[in-house]
Amino acid sequence: MEQKRKVGDDFGEDLKRNRMDQLEDDNIDLQDNGSPFDDADELPTIPRWTQVIKKEELAMEMKNSTLEVQQKFAISESGALVLLNHFSWNKEKLFTKLFND
Repeated sequence: MEQKRKVGDDFGEDLKRNRMDQLEDDNIDLQDNGSPFDDADELPTIPRWTQVIKKEELAMEMKNSTLEVQQKFAISESGALVLLNHFSWNKEKLFTKLFND
């Protein structure tokens, strides 16, 4: 008896196989030539101002930033979210750009 398969059972494998075929067709080298960060001296550094916060704190900061932008520009929440996203959630950069232009 033939085993029934759900649609998409092999989707991931098929996608990977198709992508590998495309890369081979494009003559792209698929050999592992090591990591670009093999030298310890070349490892990226985390800026000193980086701070790890809990997701609840992040959600609160995002909400506060959204409300502040909404109030300053008298726009909807979705408009504030679009602006904040465009400026990588950097309110100072957003305010500087919009108030100076």
